[in-house]
Amino acid sequence: MQTSFPPSPPLSGAEDEHLGQKEALLCLCRLALAVLSCALWGSAIPAIRIGYALLGISSADVADQLVFAGPRFVLGGIIVYVLQGARTGSWHATPAELRAAAQIGFFQVFAQQLLGYVGLAHATGVSGSIASGAGVFMMLLASCFVFR
Repeated sequence: MQTSFPPSPPLSGAEDEHLGQKEALLCLCRLALAVLSCALWGSAIPAIRIGYALLGISSADVADQLVFAGPRFVLGGIIVYVLQGARTGSWHATPAELRAAAQIGFFQVFAQQLLGYVGLAHATGVSGSIASGAGVFMMLLASCFVFR
């Protein structure tokens, strides 16, 4: 069943121009955020390898690798929590939301990133980039099973 809505009243020239400027600004903001996200995503593996070299973390030192990874994920979690709270106006999660977040968090952070950080210490930059790209497809498959 399709619902029909009454037609919108015609906009004046000034209102129409203001709406166009607002849409253009919104589009520009989305583009800038997309470029920033791609730059951060693409620079993660080189930044990790540079961090290992600067801090003298060897490929055999798994504990230091995990301590090096920790702040990145804690900061990411805090950012997601704050943005979700600001978007919804609620700072409380339901048990179902917590369960889903824990399941995805296990696959994403523990399995993929833990193994990725340790594996990156033993791999070349190119191999690490290929493995990181494959991780996106792993997440898609895991999401299908978690959110069925």
